[in-house]
Amino acid sequence: MEKFTLTPSHEEIVVNTGSHEGAIDLFSYDADLEPAARNLGSLFILGWRTDDTDTMGYMVSLIAAMARREYYAQPDANPRDAFTRALRRVNEVVDEFFKSAGAKLSVGIVALPGNTILVSKLGAFKVLLARNGSVIDILNNVLLFSKEHLEKRRFSSVISGSVQPGDRLLAYYPSKPVTARERQIKAWMLAQPETSLRTHLERLGQEHPTFSASFVHVDMKSTPAVVEEETPTIEPVLAWAPRQASPETIVPVTASAPAHVPEPAIEEIPNIIPAEFSRGSREHRSLKLLSNLRFVRLDTRGKAIMLGISALVIFGGVVLVRSVWFTSPEEMHARAALSSARDDLAAAQKTSGADARNLLLKALGILTGDTALSDNGDATKLSASVMDAMDKLDNAQAASLSVLAQPDPKTDAIQLAVWASASQSLWTVTTSSDNTVSAVQFRDGTAATRVKLDSAPDILLGWKDGVLAIDRAARSVTRVSGGTAKSYTIPTQENILDAAQFADNLYVLTDASILKISALDTDKPVTKEWLTVPTDFVAGGARIIVDGNVYTMSPTGTLVTYYKGEKKTSIETTLTPSDSWRLIPGGAGSFAIADTGRMRMYEFSVADGTLTRTLKVDSDQPLVLMNEGPDGTAIAVTRDNRIWQVR
Repeated sequence: MEKFTLTPSHEEIVVNTGSHEGAIDLFSYDADLEPAARNLGSLFILGWRTDDTDTMGYMVSLIAAMARREYYAQPDANPRDAFTRALRRVNEVVDEFFKSAGAKLSVGIVALPGNTILVSKLGAFKVLLARNGSVIDILNNVLLFSKEHLEKRRFSSVISGSVQPGDRLLAYYPSKPVTARERQIKAWMLAQPETSLRTHLERLGQEHPTFSASFVHVDMKSTPAVVEEETPTIEPVLAWAPRQASPETIVPVTASAPAHVPEPAIEEIPNIIPAEFSRGSREHRSLKLLSNLRFVRLDTRGKAIMLGISALVIFGGVVLVRSVWFTSPEEMHARAALSSARDDLAAAQKTSGADARNLLLKALGILTGDTALSDNGDATKLSASVMDAMDKLDNAQAASLSVLAQPDPKTDAIQLAVWASASQSLWTVTTSSDNTVSAVQFRDGTAATRVKLDSAPDILLGWKDGVLAIDRAARSVTRVSGGTAKSYTIPTQENILDAAQFADNLYVLTDASILKISALDTDKPVTKEWLTVPTDFVAGGARIIVDGNVYTMSPTGTLVTYYKGEKKTSIETTLTPSDSWRLIPGGAGSFAIADTGRMRMYEFSVADGTLTRTLKVDSDQPLVLMNEGPDGTAIAVTRDNRIWQVR
């Protein structure tokens, strides 16, 4: 039977010189360049640096050279061990660099040995995975990709998981132009064949000269395994020197004797074939042992017992030999994955809180992300045990679902959705087949109002009788009201992370401050710093919500409360949201994390951060997004373009 192996086919895509914000360096090493790549796989390094000064000009190339040398130093090494060793060596140089230089640097290192991916990064770096009709952010998906802490240094952790035939990977530095068009790039990865992604990106660069980026695009292909031809073993022919009749006279044997030398009379000795000689004279150890038994005096019962013991020993030996020497690599990999998941489950049952949840999510990621376990009965049972443990830990209960709307995906593919309390209606941002972006209002499941937008926003908020559509990259707010759309550019150079609406004002969270925008319904909105004391700002927040107080929450679960422009409290919750989540109102004195990736809503207390309840969404369709819904509920959009109310 022909064997197949996963082979990464890659291309480097550079658009408009790669980056207008600095310099980007790409390095790719595979089997064509590295003999060791047959076992250790391909290695890719992508680095962004601020400029080409003497300090920075060589930094990424130095990291790439060192990573390549250390990773391929021992061709027979375990890939994970080789990757870890390379990171530790690179860390030594990078640490020294940061001691003497203050320049900015971002580097991503990706290894693809066999059906595994290993990733580590310094600074900003992204790897997208297109699989089965969805695009996954590898560095932030804890269900499919586990994160192993390495050491408290620059490259501090390794993200790992499995890859499959047909997977497509896109690695890049998330510059502002790329982040602004990330939704479009994801759509191209899903809808287009591999050869057209470069075409779309290059055309985008031609249409928008300010768009400049560099990518490494990898397509995982299943190819016949290379089988090395074995050199046939030639049985040596034993050339016996002819013996003289007189033992004292020895005639050396040569390739051909001279014709004029008379050959002495000899006694020929027959050639002996080694295989025949062995069969005739050597007795197998097992036969010798059995032959000795005839000298042991046993009755009929004793002989039966001895025969049974012998049979058991022989059968056990056969099973042992089969399990050790004849186990396929796929079976060994599946056993190792199951063992790792069992260990994580056992460790989770001995702890609690965020640590237990992370261990369970890691185990679930191993079981659901490995194709070798898809039809494994033990993996199915273990997955059920992990989910039961997670439900008990989260105090989870099944949510009640009802359909709010189901637009036609050909005319209205849903990108964003929110419930607008003021107008008591559902609003969406959709994309049609001709790439027209629109804000659409639904009443009783039917489209009632449609307003064309000039760009694809990232955030959608209910506002008066319409919505606010926010484009983070363009730093613009589009006010949709009365069937018209008006845009306002936020006067800031800071990176916008999130926004929330309260009392007709817009609160914007950036990476450096909190902004308040008032008079949005006029032609001259007013933007100003909301914090009275700028130093009170706590960095690291990713989401914002307002109810009179202003709250920010980080991906690590830290909730910070501000009141009247000043910081009041900071609490640590037991929650660590995935990469796709929203912060929405909960019950009295609580908020909820609507976590799309985990298909759950975690409601927690604002006072102490404790988890109060969890709603789990049982859906056979993956969730695209979750957001605030009507009357204290939530809404969820599934991949089949349906919008659900989650109670």
